[in-house]
Amino acid sequence: MIQLGVVVEGRTEVEFAKQVLTPHLVQLKVLVQPVPISGNVKVGRLANEMAKLYRRFGRVTSLVDFYGFADRPPGVTVDELESRIGEEASCKLDDWRPDRFLPYVQVHEFECLLFSDVDALADALQAPMRVRLALHEIRRQFASPEDINDHPSTAASKRLATAASDLPRRLEGTARWLAARQPRSGLAWRRYGTSAPDLIDG
Repeated sequence: MIQLGVVVEGRTEVEFAKQVLTPHLVQLKVLVQPVPISGNVKVGRLANEMAKLYRRFGRVTSLVDFYGFADRPPGVTVDELESRIGEEASCKLDDWRPDRFLPYVQVHEFECLLFSDVDALADALQAPMRVRLALHEIRRQFASPEDINDHPSTAASKRLATAASDLPRRLEGTARWLAARQPRSGLAWRRYGTSAPDLIDG
């Protein structure tokens, strides 16, 4: 069984790792251990945390939002950020093996995933009809959950907070909904799925 350490942003992502990623990856003999860093995501900090996990786990990855980087330079791409994280971490490790280290920066906010099924999201939030309708209106504006943009005032998390003011108290439960529904297409985290074999080979 491969021990996989996953640096995540907060408690919602911890639940997502436990309730969604774990049941899938355990079938591939990968045991997932999420480790939250509670926001303030920066390249150097993420590299440090992943370097620490590298010494404790057989494989190391991350689950952080591209949108959430506090030091994201204008015009930088996801691939460039991931490369920088790997470069900084490798300088801290004497036994560096790139096959054990796979930084993953999610292209869009975690909250975009929640729009893959608006009715299920509304059920998970126990939302009244006015909130359900507001969530449907948000989703209607985009061809895919991935298309919800990351502008500071219109990101998925901001839209959710506007639609449901008590969302932060309820949001963690939506990860359990994701586990029950197990969405596998049309979601921003599909790139994680394509990278998963890199974590278990060798």
